[in-house]
Amino acid sequence: MLRTLTLLVLAAAGVGTAHAESSVCTPITSLPAVITSQGVYCLAVDANITLFQGTGLRIAAGNVTVDCNGHRITGPGAANGIEATDVANATVRNCDIRGFQTGILLGGKGTSSPRVENNTIQASTLRGIHVEGTGALIRGNRVFDTGGFQSSGTAGISVTGDEVRVEGNQVAGVHSASYSAVGISISGIYSTVTDNAISDLVSGDQSPVVVGIGVYGDGWYWAVQGSVQGNSIMAGAAATPANGFPVVAGRIGTRPYSAVVCKDNVMMGFSVPNGGTALGKCKDGGGNLAN
Repeated sequence: MLRTLTLLVLAAAGVGTAHAESSVCTPITSLPAVITSQGVYCLAVDANITLFQGTGLRIAAGNVTVDCNGHRITGPGAANGIEATDVANATVRNCDIRGFQTGILLGGKGTSSPRVENNTIQASTLRGIHVEGTGALIRGNRVFDTGGFQSSGTAGISVTGDEVRVEGNQVAGVHSASYSAVGISISGIYSTVTDNAISDLVSGDQSPVVVGIGVYGDGWYWAVQGSVQGNSIMAGAAATPANGFPVVAGRIGTRPYSAVVCKDNVMMGFSVPNGGTALGKCKDGGGNLAN
């Protein structure tokens, strides 16, 4: 049964609350559930979601923080783990999410200032983390073993929005079933991608595109601005192309006329038919190492 959660008045007095990173929070004791009031919520149990489609935990209000306190949410590859649409100031942290199509999905045109911090996402079929909205912060997450979705490319972390910060994340194992494999993808301007570790990217053969970090705008010739600094990108491989598709591979990918500055990145171990590119159209700020 789907439960609807509201912020309890008693929580302010410390009655019936769970404690995690936040000193006072409303406990979530079973899933699936929907949050409809602003506040701080803490997952109090591990949960196994059996829905074929849908969402384990939906955030339907603005100014909500979900702290899983290290608890695990497990679910099938056609559902989403934690999801919010068109809300402001949604934060998801300290969650262990296994399975699902997308582990954490915060999206919609009305989304702003989302934060995704210190989560472990494993075995998502399409994307580990997907966030939309200006001013997003994606920090300190671990995304492992993403892939298996048949009709689209696969990404460990993807973000759409301006003034985005993606910092200190680990993405390991992005294996696309048919199309592109991207470690971290940013669509927007004035964004920074800093101190992330990306490894083990393998594309499918229908569109053999492998990109460690992609920073793009709204169109192919958009003058994207931002920085990519201090990241490590290791071991990418494009599948042998099917039906004559060209191979596109790069440690860092940007659009033509890009104003993104790349500095102090280490990029090694790519094995692709055409050798790929190291910095793409990124402006070389120095200190980059590529083999």
